[in-house]
Amino acid sequence: MTFGAQLCVQMRRIEGPNSPLAYTQLGMAALGSLLFIYPAYFWLAAAYRPHSPEMSQTLNEFGLASS
Repeated sequence: MTFGAQLCVQMRRIEGPNSPLAYTQLGMAALGSLLFIYPAYFWLAAAYRPHSPEMSQTLNEFGLASS
C-alpha cells in the first residue's frame, strides 16, 4: 500500500490539480492490498482452532478460495 500511495503522489504531481488517474491508482492499490489480507485472516483463524478439524478445514478452504 505504501508503494501505491507514493506512486499516487508522483502521478498527481505529473497530472496537475485534476488528477483522476492518480486517485484511481490509489483506489486500486487499496483494493489490491486486500487480496493479500483476507486469505491471511482466514488462515490465522484456522490456526487458532486446532480442536475442531472441520472448522480448520473450512477456514483453510476459504483462505485458498479467496487467494
